[in-house]
Amino acid sequence: MEKDKISFEEILKEIRSINESETKGLKDKILKFNEEFGEFNAELIKKLGLSYKEYNEDDLKSEMADTLQCLFSIYEQIFKETNLNMEDILKEIKVKDKKWLDNIEKYTKNK
Repeated sequence: MEKDKISFEEILKEIRSINESETKGLKDKILKFNEEFGEFNAELIKKLGLSYKEYNEDDLKSEMADTLQCLFSIYEQIFKETNLNMEDILKEIKVKDKKWLDNIEKYTKNK
């Protein structure tokens, strides 16, 4: 790995550590995720030119980071509270990727 690259595992490890001292429960984290996702959407709307407000790439990057950070925090807490693990989720993603690809082929044929 390159010196300046940050790994997904490194980020999850940091978030896992922060979660250990976090006092917010899962409900609070889900509400925070929804707030951050809304802010990310507002920045994306600017990027797509659907707002009169000026687009700023740093703002989009920041809101995307906030959203993913909240989602990863939720994910870490769910893994802590259940028997689910990353392997289970990755297997499910593979199934969903196949369905997604199949659907893309279907709707592109209709154009």
